[in-house]
Amino acid sequence: MASLVEFTAEVDIRPDFDLPDFAAIETTVDALPSLDDEVEERILLLRKRFATTTELDRESRRVMSLPSI
Repeated sequence: MASLVEFTAEVDIRPDFDLPDFAAIETTVDALPSLDDEVEERILLLRKRFATTTELDRESRRVMSLPSI
């Protein structure tokens, strides 16, 4: 004897709508402030944090400086 099976299913469907013409939408974006000073400050803090010093038995001498990026 065959038995009847009943069930309920819920499925998500995508809504049907038309997208507007995005070329017609205008917006303004504020310019970002200059971060150069903050970047230099962070680099200086990292240099201080991870720098190592070495005691020398001689006077220091001038070495060629590296170009900054």
